[in-house]
Amino acid sequence: MKKVLMVHNDGGSVLIVTHQLSLLSERHRQVRPVHIWTFLGAHANPSPVKKGERLFMAMENKLFGVRLARSRLRQSLSYVPDPCYAHGNVQDYDAEQQVMLDLEAYLNAIYSTLEIASILNRRQDPNLPQGFSKQGEKGRFSLFDFRHWAWLPLFYNLRTVFTHYDSSFPLLNEDSFEFNSSGRFKFSKGIQRVKFDAVLSFADNLFGLLDVWSLHKLQDVDPRATVFVIPSRSFFGPLRGRKTSAKPFLGLANKCHELMFNSPGFPNLKKLLSDIHIRCR
Repeated sequence: MKKVLMVHNDGGSVLIVTHQLSLLSERHRQVRPVHIWTFLGAHANPSPVKKGERLFMAMENKLFGVRLARSRLRQSLSYVPDPCYAHGNVQDYDAEQQVMLDLEAYLNAIYSTLEIASILNRRQDPNLPQGFSKQGEKGRFSLFDFRHWAWLPLFYNLRTVFTHYDSSFPLLNEDSFEFNSSGRFKFSKGIQRVKFDAVLSFADNLFGLLDVWSLHKLQDVDPRATVFVIPSRSFFGPLRGRKTSAKPFLGLANKCHELMFNSPGFPNLKKLLSDIHIRCR
């Protein structure tokens, strides 16, 4: 997201937060399908947002939060020291506390992002139930089906445990930790060991899921829809936006779709990707 000083209709100026894609010079920098969807989603038919773009802004905020939380978790993992006491009666616990708090924040950031996605879904289809996991049950919304995303059962189990149950006294190892599983979401009950690499990869898996979901949603956007962009030639003073169509952005989404379809990282999702036909004319 960017803060931009824009010229108002009455001749004044206002500082607004706007999507990175609205700045023409920023268009091709680290753009993923989910970002194109948060930019064009209000133009979908039917539109999932009736008043403004609040939910799409919230989605971008949460995605930033996921990246930030994962960075902090990685940092806190590096602070876990060897015991500094010679005897076993007293040991430091501060580092473990920091890891668990950062882990919980990371899991909750991902959970919030998935819930916003489910709200956008329900805005387009009121017959869907509330909540990401419920929408994925029994084929109600196939893209959210846990069978397509092997990481979701472990993620939901961990998030449930650390938010509602036993987040205290986990056993940290060099590359993993042990926790007392609640046995929910197809995960075994009792003490389980999880590698930190698997947990850190949740963020990458989340973006992959949202990208596939966004590409499907972008099929509902009319390439003739009017969007506003800023020809960011200079930032020395207020800028005036101008109108353009959604067509070039949908073309960029098509390129992303082609790259994903041919990527070795998406072999199990070829069927979901093959059903996508984004209009660019």
